[in-house]
Amino acid sequence: MFSLIAKSCLIFFLLPTLALAIEPTNPVELCDRLITEAEKSQCLTKTTPGQLDWYAASACGKLQEDKNFMNCLEQIKDGFFNPQALELCSRSVEMTDEARSSCLQKIKNKDYSQKQLKKCTEATSQLAIESCFDKSSLPRSPASQILRGFQPL
Repeated sequence: MFSLIAKSCLIFFLLPTLALAIEPTNPVELCDRLITEAEKSQCLTKTTPGQLDWYAASACGKLQEDKNFMNCLEQIKDGFFNPQALELCSRSVEMTDEARSSCLQKIKNKDYSQKQLKKCTEATSQLAIESCFDKSSLPRSPASQILRGFQPL
């Protein structure tokens, strides 16, 4: 009985953490948020298959303004992103569009060790997270590049 209660409590405390996880999204599906056909057409052009990282596209989808969303799609084009670093750039609901875009730009084409990511996770503010990314990033070498699209963690 005690084991069941302990497991229930563990699940209760883990659910909010799991809810924060960024889910890969097909970039084409994100174009549905736009209203006019011209905007949707422009968005579909930017989201051609194989051009965008699905995790990064999900982070762009969290931007409030459509103009910033479109700029973000252009910004992440042909980029490689560490999914755990993307999670840190996406976790705050109160983050401004500019802060989220800045964070994405800082982690584009960079690698981070698990130790570095853990250190950045412990940062208390978004500014501290971005500062941590600046200090601990390594350029991603061509041999370590991952195929674009859906990438399992």
